[in-house]
Amino acid sequence: MKKISLLLLALASIFTLQAETFIKVNDAATLQDGDQIVLGYEAGAKVSAGLSSTKKFISSTDATFSGENILLTEPTTITLKKAGNYWNLYIGTKPIGHKSGSSDLDANQKTTTDFAISINNGKAKLISQTPGKNNNEVFFAYNASSPRFALYHSGSNMKEVAIYRLDDSTIPEVSVKSVELSEEALTLRVGDQTTLTATLLPSDAVDKTLAWGTTNPEVATVSNGVVTAVNKGSAQIWVKATAVGISDTCSVTVLGAMDQTTVTYNAVKDPALLTDGAKVFFGTSKEGEDYIMGIYNEATSKNNIKGVAATYGENRHTVTAEQAYAYTVKREGDYIIFIDADGNYLRPISDSKLRSSTTLDNQSRWTISAINQDDATVEVKNAGFTSRYIYNNCQGTNEIFNIYSGYDASYLAKTILYANTAPEWQDRVLDSWMKVDTTTLDWGQIEPDTTYASDPTWKDWGDVRRFTLTFNDLTDDITVTLTGDTAFYCGTEIIRTTAKQPVELSVYWETDEVGVYTGELRLSTATEGVEDIVIQLRAEAVPMGTLPDPNKPEFSLSTHSLTLNLSEENGYSDLQMFTFSASNLQKTLYCKWQHSSSVLFRYEYENACMEILAGDWELELNGSAHFDAGYDYEDEEVYVAVDGLESTGDYTTQLHFYSYKHDSKTELAIDEYVTIYIKVMGVGSGLETNPADTTNSVRKILRNGQIYILREGKTYSLMGLEVE
Repeated sequence: MKKISLLLLALASIFTLQAETFIKVNDAATLQDGDQIVLGYEAGAKVSAGLSSTKKFISSTDATFSGENILLTEPTTITLKKAGNYWNLYIGTKPIGHKSGSSDLDANQKTTTDFAISINNGKAKLISQTPGKNNNEVFFAYNASSPRFALYHSGSNMKEVAIYRLDDSTIPEVSVKSVELSEEALTLRVGDQTTLTATLLPSDAVDKTLAWGTTNPEVATVSNGVVTAVNKGSAQIWVKATAVGISDTCSVTVLGAMDQTTVTYNAVKDPALLTDGAKVFFGTSKEGEDYIMGIYNEATSKNNIKGVAATYGENRHTVTAEQAYAYTVKREGDYIIFIDADGNYLRPISDSKLRSSTTLDNQSRWTISAINQDDATVEVKNAGFTSRYIYNNCQGTNEIFNIYSGYDASYLAKTILYANTAPEWQDRVLDSWMKVDTTTLDWGQIEPDTTYASDPTWKDWGDVRRFTLTFNDLTDDITVTLTGDTAFYCGTEIIRTTAKQPVELSVYWETDEVGVYTGELRLSTATEGVEDIVIQLRAEAVPMGTLPDPNKPEFSLSTHSLTLNLSEENGYSDLQMFTFSASNLQKTLYCKWQHSSSVLFRYEYENACMEILAGDWELELNGSAHFDAGYDYEDEEVYVAVDGLESTGDYTTQLHFYSYKHDSKTELAIDEYVTIYIKVMGVGSGLETNPADTTNSVRKILRNGQIYILREGKTYSLMGLEVE
């Protein structure tokens, strides 16, 4: 609306511009300090205008000469200022003249140029007192060939000029062109008063008469800029410059009257005591700063929430303030929402500024935890800006409450939360303020540690266990007492309670004899009503080798010997199976043939097959299967099949299972063998079929020189031929 008004005013002024009269000066003695002049060339009907873009000369413009006068509309004038017997010339605030040795006009001089002004028969001579090039005399003239007014020292085209002075009586009256109020919007409470100021431009306007008014006098009234809030609602306060009709408005929202009832609230030492509906104040921990956090609606102020006066009790454990500044607690799971008297939510509008807002989001949610039970300080943390906490900025006279990343400046005071609930912490059992995170320290079984002993025969059992002690509201120190076996000891005997901070305690156990050791640690204080805390201690020293080696893998075989019988009846083929189990493998487990033969090794796992197949007696069979560390293998099946040996006799080969120790590349942790005995009886060409053989629950069938296993309803080929 303001921009439209100014535009209309500007358009109107274009059509109402008035000409100003300039009168020819015929006597230099009549010139006065501050005169507004233009230079004129009457024969060419030209007068001086503004500076050129290069600021080397003064441009010219057409003018109408009427006898001794010129009429000009919005001219650019030259201002005369007296300088002793000479004159200085200005356009606006810039002095004009030239530098020594030059005749070029310069409107950006840092120093002024003195001019002597004389007038003879109406012709003016403005002679510079600064010499020009070759010490020539420099003066103002009109260049007819290149129309302009500039400084010259000679030339046939240089024409004499005259001086024309502004007739003040012809200057049109200055009127108001804009009106602007000091506020665009206000939020007040019933009974509040505030003052609006109106700024009128231009400041030298002649008629500045103003009229004030309101669109809703039942909500807000105004008198000479003083706004009074009457009832809840909204209104527009307006002001008008009566001479020109230009106006501006301010939106006013009136809230209900503040509850000025004075109440006393107690400091909340345990935030868990806050319940839905509780009324709270945000106070400050700094002595001498007697403020609580006020309430500001987001439309009320562009500043942070300021403090309002309050009265603190002894040790700042109570505060007395007006009920109107209390927030209502609404619990939402682990979060708390604070609602002010107008139903708005306490939330930040940035990562540094607080406001009461109509917006309910994650930034409207807070968590509260106790910092120090003794001074009742709490940590009020924002859920949206997770690294921001409410503090009181006590720097200077600001007294503002805001959110900061941490208590890292001397002018920031910690927060105390006050509530209208009873001081329940004073009625609670005091032993709840001295507690430990465990009541038993058990070392279990420990073998001796010989890693750092210079004497190999020397052995030592020992270890340390720790626990955390928290205590609050204790008036006396805590005594630590150890009883039982002297193998236990604690380096702390007295705990000072002034700091009110959790303490981590260490209990040591050390012995050089096998046995079971017991004891107890007792924490006691003279504070009335606080019971002792007892922690039971137990440890057992056992001989070296008693406990399983945590780095030793477990491995077992179902057999270390396997016999395969080949005869003409079964086609000189046989199949046998055994299992192995392995766990806690620190390194890869390998399975390797130790002899070359026409023996097939097959490992079957999750329907996938790994095969080592030689086929011909002369070929490889020196490959190996491997099983990855970090996995457990239980009852893994290994099939051994022999086919094609027709020479009677006894053969022997081995399967070697091995894995290196976790800290060695040469020493084995697993070193197990399965010896394979092969006995070939009789000579024949083999059978076309083979009856079912359920040895080891595996059905074996020989067909066309191939061995098949049928197990659990599935058929596999051992020699590479897939069978559906």
